[in-house]
Amino acid sequence: MSDLLRRPASRLFRAALAGMLSTAAACDEPTDVPAAWISLDVVVGRGVQTAPVSQYVIHIEGPTEIVELADPGSTRTFGGLQPGIYRVALEGITYIPFGVGVVETFGEAVDVHVAAGSNTRVTIAPSSFVPQPSTSRILPTVNQIDWAPIPGATEYRLSIDRDSSITNAFTSGTEGTAYQLHGFQGTWYVRVRARNRFGTLGVPSRAVTVNASQ
Repeated sequence: MSDLLRRPASRLFRAALAGMLSTAAACDEPTDVPAAWISLDVVVGRGVQTAPVSQYVIHIEGPTEIVELADPGSTRTFGGLQPGIYRVALEGITYIPFGVGVVETFGEAVDVHVAAGSNTRVTIAPSSFVPQPSTSRILPTVNQIDWAPIPGATEYRLSIDRDSSITNAFTSGTEGTAYQLHGFQGTWYVRVRARNRFGTLGVPSRAVTVNASQ
């Protein structure tokens, strides 16, 4: 009789213990927030435009990397992001002859916090990515081309030509916002383009005329 009582009690104890261990193990496991609960809304502002922007390229940099296209004035929602701090950039693309896409406008937001279980919203209104150069004589044989810094630019490319069409130019680059022409003679024409960290070139500036010392 005592054996019959002990055996059921032993089975019940083992079952209860197994349940307790299972619950403890479950508590030790990390609880992942479903990816659908973590999202980022990117509002594509039109910003300042000197020419029509055909489309935008959204670059999301952070724990989750995304590159997507978006229409002007639209809002794009990106789900499935890992929580963390993001940098969001917006390239406004226009097309020049031969279907080449270049950056007309550029904007970005840094330190965008995307938290688990929530939706984050960021609005970016890009600014012009086209330099506005001017020229000056700083020495009898040295002419300088200057322009204001362009937000998002990491480099500037110059096209320099004897012909005003600037179709057979030689090119040079600089990370600064000034370029000096040493020992040039006669009349030269120069355009400046910005390049961003994604390697995309911007729309060329208007041509400026340099009347170099003879």
